[in-house]
Amino acid sequence: MPFANPFLKAVSSLDPCNRKTSVALELMKELPLYASNVVQDSEKEAYDLEIHNFQNDHFSDIVEESVDLWWGDVENTLKYPLLSRMTFALLTCFHEPKVESSFSIMNNVITPGSNRLNVSTFNAMQCIKYELRSQKKKKKKKSAVCMFSKHDFLKEKVDPKLVRNVRNSRNVYFVKLKQNKSLREERIKELNASKEKALTKKAAKKMSADATKRQRINHKKKLTHFKETA
Repeated sequence: MPFANPFLKAVSSLDPCNRKTSVALELMKELPLYASNVVQDSEKEAYDLEIHNFQNDHFSDIVEESVDLWWGDVENTLKYPLLSRMTFALLTCFHEPKVESSFSIMNNVITPGSNRLNVSTFNAMQCIKYELRSQKKKKKKKSAVCMFSKHDFLKEKVDPKLVRNVRNSRNVYFVKLKQNKSLREERIKELNASKEKALTKKAAKKMSADATKRQRINHKKKLTHFKETA
């Protein structure tokens, strides 16, 4: 049964079995319309050239593994960076049960005690979780301890990138703390200013009421004096 959805038709061109056909070529040209943030306007010509070369390149059209792994081999050739970027952006759009499972994983990470995680921190945790899951699917069954462990942690050199990332994360953390502190102070100042304004309005109303009362008393005195003299 053919796809009635134009987006699904365009994405079907990424199937290796549909390669080297004029229809797949035309559908690949339409992919930037559905993912406009992946390929910039200045890269459109280079993208069109890549898909033409890709259609004529020699790759195995028999997929013995999943499509994303097949495209991973294509990406490793470094011949088609724009096409690979577009492909993985579209292949990572999951749906149905995978969406529900992602929310379940998110609920395991974001709890009432850790509901102030930054998006970048949560993203890093999710990437590690999915990497560990993929290792289990490949029957390597690596835990986080096994993956990041060292043979001799006392003598092995420390990864400079890891040290740099730790320092950067520390600096970012303290910058965030300062920003949050300054925001709280600004909010407190705004609240105090609003209270002062409210008190000023209240005082103004009281002054107006007192002035009205004094005028009424003076008016009564004048009337009384006028009656007595008459």
